[in-house]
Amino acid sequence: MRRAFLVPVAATGMLAGLATSRAELDVHEDFYAGFAQGAYYGLLLAGEDYHVAWCMRGELEFEARGMGGGEEFQQTLDRLLAACRAAKSGGDTPE
Repeated sequence: MRRAFLVPVAATGMLAGLATSRAELDVHEDFYAGFAQGAYYGLLLAGEDYHVAWCMRGELEFEARGMGGGEEFQQTLDRLLAACRAAKSGGDTPE
């Protein structure tokens, strides 16, 4: 399932890597909303639960500005996805 999530987000992830610092690159606020929406649809297409996908959309709208790039970007995606899955299942957020 993890690989299925990465494929729809890969193109957006490359673009997000360009926006590592607002000082370096002026990115319009709509970019972050579009990124979050794209991740939402990508998760749904990958077969993720609706509530998890919706949670990720909200988290990404909030977190996308500071996600950085490369490994930091991927770790943040993994952390947010795990937190959304835990919230849906009623469990605690994994460390």
